[in-house]
Amino acid sequence: MATPLYMLLGSEKFSHRTYSVLRRAGIKTVGDIIDYGNLSKIRMFGVGGYKEVYAYLKLLGIVVPWTAEEKR
Repeated sequence: MATPLYMLLGSEKFSHRTYSVLRRAGIKTVGDIIDYGNLSKIRMFGVGGYKEVYAYLKLLGIVVPWTAEEKR
């Protein structure tokens, strides 16, 4: 099994909008999400996308330095 950080993001894991915004920002793997840092800097990335990404990382067991509420 692949290390979660190297897992490619798939369109089935996120809504179409969130997936498209992440791809446009050059984010292709779970590790890219962590490396990017402040996702709120991504153009057109809203609260819904923020919550989706946070929930997905939590599901993978990855602890992130931000919470789903920080985007509000």
